[in-house]
Amino acid sequence: MNFQNALRATILLASLSPLATQAVIVPLTADTNVALPNVGAAQAINIRPAAKALLAFDLSTLPDGITSSDIAKATLVFYVKNVPVGGKIQTSPVTQAWSETTVTTSPSQGATAASSAIISRGNSYFALDVTNLVSDWVDNPANNNGLVLEPDSSTPTTSITLDSKEAKQTSHPAFIEIALKGPAGAAGAKGDTGATGTFQAGTQTGQMLYWDGSAWIPVAPGISKQTLSYCKGIPIWGDCKLSVGDSDLGGKVAYILQAGDLGYDANVQHGLIAAPNDQSTSATWGCYGSAIAGADGIAIGSGNQDTSDIITGCTTAGIAAKICADLVLNGYSDWYLPSKDELNKLFVNRTTIGSFSSALYWSASEYNDNYAWIQYFGSGDQFGGLKNTGFYVHAIRAF
Repeated sequence: MNFQNALRATILLASLSPLATQAVIVPLTADTNVALPNVGAAQAINIRPAAKALLAFDLSTLPDGITSSDIAKATLVFYVKNVPVGGKIQTSPVTQAWSETTVTTSPSQGATAASSAIISRGNSYFALDVTNLVSDWVDNPANNNGLVLEPDSSTPTTSITLDSKEAKQTSHPAFIEIALKGPAGAAGAKGDTGATGTFQAGTQTGQMLYWDGSAWIPVAPGISKQTLSYCKGIPIWGDCKLSVGDSDLGGKVAYILQAGDLGYDANVQHGLIAAPNDQSTSATWGCYGSAIAGADGIAIGSGNQDTSDIITGCTTAGIAAKICADLVLNGYSDWYLPSKDELNKLFVNRTTIGSFSSALYWSASEYNDNYAWIQYFGSGDQFGGLKNTGFYVHAIRAF
């Protein structure tokens, strides 16, 4: 059975079915894309940045007396033949009459009514919800000038090809399926009376309660314009607090600054983020036999400056500091080689952070002309390592 015969059978069955189970197929009456010269007889419809598709449908197949309140859903179904450039398409109502055999320029159109999901494969059917459009056409038949399909504004380079109704060999013309609402069913039997519940009384104005899975827990009132955050299953006032080992900000939280640390702020949480994996297993520190001006900071908070000083004073390719400074990972590009004390924090929290080996890791802190500080992650010992020897590298960033 070809598509047209199947369509007639579907319409006939729909017209004989009770409204409660009725679905109606609305047939296509015209389809083309805007082009000069006219391409109304073409077997393909192109939707591209410079080519809009026009489709028109016959709603006379709907039962008499149908209004928009009877429509549960209307779905445009179309067959995508090929996809030169994947993306979304959007549909809008056409607001003036047009003819498939003569149209060469875009007729006027209304506001965008719906957008599709991403279309990325050919030889497949796709659907688009056009309930609002069809509901308007049902209540206002004069508005039914069809619809336009074009690349969605979020993916303006979308380029796809549809089968037209003239493609007799493949026979995949678009159609609209309309699901109609049925009458309300009989009321069911009344259910059992529920148990009487209890709710904990508050003790302060503005207090809230949340359910922790077994009991109601009070949340103290906040202050004016304060934001309530949901942190690890618990609502709290203000921003969520990070903990060592949390996956966030491009990697794993490695350390939270404490009083006395450079950059510590009692009101704003700061700390170190470790990359989720090693950046090298055999990189040199660089410039053996040469002192690097400024790259001798060892404290927490000095690794970033040490890294910058190393890159300025040592132009050797592939060195540990350069690997970290050039790293772009998980949306962040401000990674650096940790200082001696920062590297030790990675060691102390290595089990919680994860992704470390029992190996020797470089710090950014210079020891002297020939050595820089390294740390053995098997025992935690720190000592000088020859700058021209290959050791592990693990980048960090500050937050």
